[in-house]
Amino acid sequence: LSLRASMWADISTYSSRVLPSELLRRPPSVCGGAGGQSVSISRSSQSMALSGTGGGFFFMPSISSAPNGKEVMQKLNERLASYLEKVHTLELANSSLEQNIREWYKQQTPMPRDLSEYERTVASLQDQFDASNQHNTQIVLQIDNAKLAADDYKMKYDSELSMRQAVEADTVGLKKLLDELTFAKNTLDKQVEELKEERLSLKKNHTEVRRWHGTTINVEVDAVPGVDLKSAIAEIRAQYEEAVERNQQETEFDDLNQQVSSSTEELQSGRSQLAELKRTIQSLEIEVQSLISLKQALEGSLHETEQHNYTQLSELQNLINQLEAELAQLKGDASRQDEEYKALLDLKTRHELEIQEYRRLLDMEDKSPPCMTWGCWALNSKVAVSGPTRDHKRVTQPARVSNEDQKKINVSSQIRALYL
Repeated sequence: LSLRASMWADISTYSSRVLPSELLRRPPSVCGGAGGQSVSISRSSQSMALSGTGGGFFFMPSISSAPNGKEVMQKLNERLASYLEKVHTLELANSSLEQNIREWYKQQTPMPRDLSEYERTVASLQDQFDASNQHNTQIVLQIDNAKLAADDYKMKYDSELSMRQAVEADTVGLKKLLDELTFAKNTLDKQVEELKEERLSLKKNHTEVRRWHGTTINVEVDAVPGVDLKSAIAEIRAQYEEAVERNQQETEFDDLNQQVSSSTEELQSGRSQLAELKRTIQSLEIEVQSLISLKQALEGSLHETEQHNYTQLSELQNLINQLEAELAQLKGDASRQDEEYKALLDLKTRHELEIQEYRRLLDMEDKSPPCMTWGCWALNSKVAVSGPTRDHKRVTQPARVSNEDQKKINVSSQIRALYL
């Protein structure tokens, strides 16, 4: 519309400067068309004629009556040629702009970003996270097993400790018994020595008694009465029985010594087992402490890994959100530029149609007879309105004009008013 208005302004200015006064003083006849209807306007002081079809108007001067009509027409053609050249320049600029838009679209079109590297990174981090979780689970199971084993060893330690305390108590009792038996043994040894001496003396006496019984000696002496043999034998028998009892006690003492030695050996083995259990408990405690420290280190590493993964996931999510926002903005820009491109293309199409219409009007002007004047043009317009069966009278029929055509007629009237 702006191009059309500028064109009409250029034609009006040029016509006011170039057309001679004779043409301006001639009574013109103006006809215009809109929507297939013909409208005739006649003024006595009008010096220009408007002709058009499809809602367009064009000033047609009377060429045959003007002495320099060809020159005027040539200048108008030159003017139109310059206008067409401008249109061609605008078309070239439009094509260049379209090419720039295509290149910009090629450069600025959001290509699908290659997120495979991020996906691989996330997948590797997820695998590491799963491996860490699995390793942590295994460590927790090992810790639980170690705790159960430690509990078992603790129970064994408690049982062995109670057994050790019982054995130590028995050992203390056996030591007391050993001291008593040692004292009794010493006493019995002394008694045995005494009994041996008594035995030797008794044996000696017995030998003498047998010798006395084996020989007969008749000696009459006046002496003290002899020893009572029965009482001596009874005494000897009592001594022998006492010696037998002592021997039995010695035998029992030997058995007790053997029991004490076996108990001592058992005590030594118990002590060695207790020392071994202590070493085992210490090694297990050290292992438990190392496992606890390893668990704490792994928990700290797991926490750091989770924090690092959470930070990376947050950064990736922010990047994805930013890319989605940029993609939405690019889509909006693309849609807006597409609409602008369509609007420019529509404007170009309308300009091309207008140019074709102007060319058609110029061709019609070139093909019109040279004797055609303003009166003939008006007469033809009236004939077009009245029809072929009516006389050629200056009678016009009212035509139905749309609002757009009425606006164009008003514009043409204002343009014609410039030449009054």
